[in-house]
Amino acid sequence: MLSFKNIYFQLKKYWKTPEMFVLVIMLGATAATFLSTVFYIPLVLKITAVLVFIGISFVMLNNQTKLAYWKSEGETKNNELNAMINGAQDGIVIYDANFQITSFNKAAETIFNINTNEILGKFLTPEMAKDPKIKIFAQIMFPSLAPQAIQISKGAWPQIVDFIFDSPQLRLRTVLSEIKNKTIVLTGAMVPYKFGSSDGLFNLGSALAFVQLLPHGIYIVMNGHYFNWDNVRKIKKHANLKK
Repeated sequence: MLSFKNIYFQLKKYWKTPEMFVLVIMLGATAATFLSTVFYIPLVLKITAVLVFIGISFVMLNNQTKLAYWKSEGETKNNELNAMINGAQDGIVIYDANFQITSFNKAAETIFNINTNEILGKFLTPEMAKDPKIKIFAQIMFPSLAPQAIQISKGAWPQIVDFIFDSPQLRLRTVLSEIKNKTIVLTGAMVPYKFGSSDGLFNLGSALAFVQLLPHGIYIVMNGHYFNWDNVRKIKKHANLKK
């Protein structure tokens, strides 16, 4: 529900964010266009134009403050999650379905003697075991390469395995858990944000809204629409997505 009071407090809180900067530019351009023509139209149309301008400004202000709020909330939750992962005493390694490492916490750095910057973003492959620096890490990721692996768990998830190494003497217990019952939304921009006139902020706002509404699964959000990840293609000619 639109409320002048709520918008005022949101505007006061998020005034210095990039979203508000975009709003100022958009309103400035709209106002300049309005002023350049308002003197040449009849009084009734002037009043109508003023009311339309005020209405558009109000809606734009409301949308941009909401977008700033969603972005701020997303960053806060992401920072909280990273703080929890990095603060854990156990080593935590997260990788996606393509075996690309997306998170490597401080404890993992200590256990494997690997700097996060050296491993983050890399794809897990058995060939990694050829590198002495990350050999043990690769053997844990691919248990068939380890000198001794003992299966502790009996069920499917989580998978608990003990690894024993002779050089250096080391015994590690790993717990592999599947991430499920989550709603994952991917988005982007047809026009990069730095080029101006980008659809990136709108898509971000849409993604933050859809992630709270859609059932568990993986989706792609663009231009105010969502698509199942395995049922969408990019139409370059029209710069949009289609099922």
